[in-house]
Amino acid sequence: MIEFDTTHQGSSAETELVPSEDAAIRELVTQDFNGLPPEVIFPLSGSIIQRRDGRWDTLSGSDVSEHGITTVGKVRTIAGAKIAHLFPDLPVVANSYNRFDPDEPTMASVHRDELIRKGVNPERIILEEESFSTITQYVEMIKMAVERGWTRVSVIINGYYEPRATALYEHLDSIVENAEFQQTLQQFKRMNGEVSFVVGDDIMKLMNKHYEAYFDELERTPAYQKTVTMEKKGLEDLLAGKYRVVLEPERPRY
Repeated sequence: MIEFDTTHQGSSAETELVPSEDAAIRELVTQDFNGLPPEVIFPLSGSIIQRRDGRWDTLSGSDVSEHGITTVGKVRTIAGAKIAHLFPDLPVVANSYNRFDPDEPTMASVHRDELIRKGVNPERIILEEESFSTITQYVEMIKMAVERGWTRVSVIINGYYEPRATALYEHLDSIVENAEFQQTLQQFKRMNGEVSFVVGDDIMKLMNKHYEAYFDELERTPAYQKTVTMEKKGLEDLLAGKYRVVLEPERPRY
């Protein structure tokens, strides 16, 4: 399988772009905001893995998570770094900790380190280490947006993840049974806050034509097909009112 280039953002595969490609990425990121730039970038975290050399890393297409699926979280990191370079004044939020083993590095810290290796200034990166799932990522994201006055929020996800991720956001007012959060959510709406979901796969295909072949190959793998099946089941459960919402982790961080 074609693998991701995991070097810094200065690699030729990721940055030597003709202006039209940069313009296309800018248009993709700003289209939901009527051409305005976002005020913050949230590349949602996925699973992490420890390599043989001891370094922790986000998952590439050849990696599987603890559930035997491929989250391909590195897509969100690569796309997030590219967007960060095109919009150099925006903060980037790296989020989540490892709910399965709190003694391991947080997913947020692993994403931060990858963003830095890709040339993102560490002073721009905000660590959010309270969330542990899509729902809790949204809860913390909305809280941060209200606290910091962000009204245009870009969330970076994978293509397979888009249907469930967007539906979960749209159902926050009915599935999160927490009065304090619901007040915060209503405040975000009163601020005319908007959340745009940007598919990292699309960003990467604009960055480098070779990623088209990468994603074509990835989508044929059994692990990816299992991921898609699980995502569809999650979406069906959500729409049927059977989605299990957990606001407290199995193993608390503290």
